[in-house]
Amino acid sequence: LDFGLSRFRTKGSEPLGGSLRWMAPELICGRRQPSVQADTFSFGRVAYMAITSRKPLHGMTREAMIQSARRGVQHNLPFQDGVILHAECQRLCHRTLKLAPEQRP
Repeated sequence: LDFGLSRFRTKGSEPLGGSLRWMAPELICGRRQPSVQADTFSFGRVAYMAITSRKPLHGMTREAMIQSARRGVQHNLPFQDGVILHAECQRLCHRTLKLAPEQRP
C-alpha cells in the first residue's frame, strides 16, 4: 500500500504529503498538525479497504477530495452486502472516520 509520502519537492510544490484518500480532513485543510486522531482516521480508511477491497473515495479527483474536506462533508463509506463483518467492527470503522477528531476513538 503506497501512502504517497515520498516525492521530490520543487519550488512552488505543495508541502502536503501523503495521499489524500487516506488523510484526515483536518490535515488536508491545514487546520491541525498530525496527531493520534489523524492516524486513527487513516487507520479507518485502511481498514475499510482491507475489509471491502475498495479504495475509499474511489473515483474522486484530488480537487474534489480537497473541496470535500474544506466543506466538512462526511463520507459514509458503504460496506457491501456480501461482506461478513461483526456489527461492532463496522461501527468502529465508522467511528474512526468521524470528521471531528475528538469524536474518534
